[in-house]
Amino acid sequence: MKILCAILLLYSANSKPTEHSLEELNFIKEVNLVRQHPKEYALYVKEYALKWGTPEEKADAPEAIAVLEKMKPLVPLKVANQVRKELDSHSGVDSLGRWVNHGNWKWLITPHKSAGENIILSCKNTYRNMVIRHLIDAGIKDRGHRHNMLNPSVNSISVRRIVFGDESKPFQCRIWWIEEYLEL
Repeated sequence: MKILCAILLLYSANSKPTEHSLEELNFIKEVNLVRQHPKEYALYVKEYALKWGTPEEKADAPEAIAVLEKMKPLVPLKVANQVRKELDSHSGVDSLGRWVNHGNWKWLITPHKSAGENIILSCKNTYRNMVIRHLIDAGIKDRGHRHNMLNPSVNSISVRRIVFGDESKPFQCRIWWIEEYLEL
């Protein structure tokens, strides 16, 4: 109950009602945690790599850790409700049931000054692990997911969570998190 109250207080400072669910706001809170406390967050990345990381994540984690340890804190991202409405209109699944992919989300870049999108697939996972997987960005040579998350010129974020299948059965569900980072 204390955690829920703390989360609600954190977002009550914004007088505008949000289009995001509590779950989506928790994800945004985790993104802001890494932006505001990068040196401390490096410890979470180390722990993740040791306990849960794939071989590729373990190999790429030291680079992410080094970036976080050298980084200055950034301002937290503001919740972009208008973008959330736009994400709702593009539900992430077309009429044929094809999966979300990066190409489906390029529509967002045009009307805004700059934007970047991150998409992550998860089933039974935590917000922290999903953020850490973006920070490590294993197998992505340009580290675009990390760049989007830690870009100091970006000032807002929107998140859309899409679920396929039954979440109570971890091997039968797919949860897509789409984050949009915007400079408005």
